[in-house]
This record gives sequence, structure tokens and C-alpha cells, in this order.
Amino acid sequence: KLVVEWDKETKDYLFINTEEEYIPDAESVRQQRALHQQPQSCTLAQCFQLYTKEEQLAPDDAWRCPHCKQLQQGSISLSLWTLPDVLIIHLKRFRQEGDRR
Repeated sequence: KLVVEWDKETKDYLFINTEEEYIPDAESVRQQRALHQQPQSCTLAQCFQLYTKEEQLAPDDAWRCPHCKQLQQGSISLSLWTLPDVLIIHLKRFRQEGDRR
């Protein structure tokens, strides 16, 4: 369940008379969207599944096993073990390539 509370000024600003502000997309914009179409939405459960999915690290991110002293390819994942009454999560992923993010 998701609850959003708006103050009246913000709600009115965002949702009243929005028909007057509509500007149709140019044909080139519609064509680009069609080429790069992605799923429009997912459930919160699907979002958490994708966000907590295990990922294999790249070979250049290998770690040295303290027992056998060999380089091992690792994996990472995010797990939620217990939850507070209110949980706020910023769902922004990043990609790191070399020294840059």
C-alpha cells in the first residue's frame, strides 16, 4: 500500500487544469520512444526483486580467497532482513566503469 499526502497548494498546482498545459510530442519523439520502448511499469514487488537480484562481478573485480590464495569471481546482492515501521528507499542504481561512475 502506498500513501501520498499532498498539501493543497501542491496538489492544485500539479493536478488542476492539466489539460490546458498538454503539449503533444513531435513525431520524431514518438518514433524514438517506439524504438526504445521499455516496460512502462512494474509492481513494487517486481521492483524489489530486480533491485535485490544477485549480480556477478566482472572478472577484474575478483577477490583473493584467504584459504586457497586464488582469485575468485564474486557476486553481490542486497538483502533486507528486518524492516522498521517506516522504510524509505531511494531506488537509484549506478554503474561503475573503471574509475568513473
